Amino acid sequence: MNFLAHLYIAEQRAADPAGAVLGDVVRGRDLSHLPEAVAHSIRLHRRIDAVCDRHPSTRQALQQFPVGPRRYAGIVLDLCADHLLARDWAQWHRDPLTDFCQAQAQAIAANSAAFAAIGRPPPQPERFAAILADCAALEGIDRALQRISQRARDPKRLLAATRHWRRHLGALEDGFAALLRDCIAA
Repeated sequence: MNFLAHLYIAEQRAADPAGAVLGDVVRGRDLSHLPEAVAHSIRLHRRIDAVCDRHPSTRQALQQFPVGPRRYAGIVLDLCADHLLARDWAQWHRDPLTDFCQAQAQAIAANSAAFAAIGRPPPQPERFAAILADCAALEGIDRALQRISQRARDPKRLLAATRHWRRHLGALEDGFAALLRDCIAA
């Protein structure tokens, strides 16, 4: 699960959206420097990641990757999950995807205390909302992989390993509804 799925699940669980995003940034068990609602949401984010990693759908999808590129399979599958959620958004949420993305981005940006606690500025709402909504397009996932590669130690290797990510979309698709429901219950 990547940002969109984490935010969707956070909303379903009435958890703080800033923590849903910061779960990938904040390290360690000590979250006492953060507002309690954000710390709770980070712990939820971590439970979701654990459920997702152990889920039969994820494990089966991982087996579809060749051994070398399998190192980056988690990144690909997280983005595939966001794409599947965005693609079928109307099945999962009453609001249009763009409205949801805009509302979540505004809520995250408004929680400046959480970002100040880790020494980072909150994301710019318009840009972040666009990144979230971009998951609906296959090309949006390509752009997300490009952004992720810019933060990677070995960006060329990551891009080479994820170049054919579309081949793996179907591996997660069949079990996605069960995966999402299990993550919501985390």
